[in-house]
Amino acid sequence: MNFFVRRCILSKSLTYLTSLSSAISAGKRGRRMMKNRMLAAAVAVGAMAVALPAHAGNYIINFTTNQPLIGGIQTGSATITTSDALTMSSQNRLGYVITGISGMLNMSAITGLSGFQGSDNYFYTTDSFVDGSGLGFTTAGGTSASLYFASAAQKYQLTSVSPFTTGYVAATATPAVPEPATWAMMLIGFGAVGGALRRRKAQVAAVSFA
Repeated sequence: MNFFVRRCILSKSLTYLTSLSSAISAGKRGRRMMKNRMLAAAVAVGAMAVALPAHAGNYIINFTTNQPLIGGIQTGSATITTSDALTMSSQNRLGYVITGISGMLNMSAITGLSGFQGSDNYFYTTDSFVDGSGLGFTTAGGTSASLYFASAAQKYQLTSVSPFTTGYVAATATPAVPEPATWAMMLIGFGAVGGALRRRKAQVAAVSFA
């Protein structure tokens, strides 16, 4: 689901929780129905908040050589940031432009993106997360590298220079941990539920003792 759609649903769910909380306190009639609706909205808020990535596109990529072709084993981890909007890449796939990168390759800090070997620097959320053009980057040690999907072998491949090294790698891409603001929105939603239920119990107790 698109980031902005999820964010819109989350915002509307929180608004709905607030209105239902007030309605529950207003009178006895229809409380059970409103309570059920509010609990359903709370579940939706929690699910959407957990599903939201830290940004429109923050992903952690890990890769390690599992089949060297030339040179030795390469290993690394990178955090990438992508654009918000889907666009068509040079490989005729809809994806997100990678706008930033940080991390490590072979114990050397990754310093930025590059067009090494014609890398188009696109990220995809379906099938292979990079295409045949790949993700190009440089390191503080002077290495230029490209992580790409070798369609003939149906494997990810990492090629770098200084020194020249290439091989197939085991690579994964996972969403980064949700940002603090997202967790806060989730907690606010569940807090609204708890507050409404406490007020309802207090009202019931007052009626019982009256």
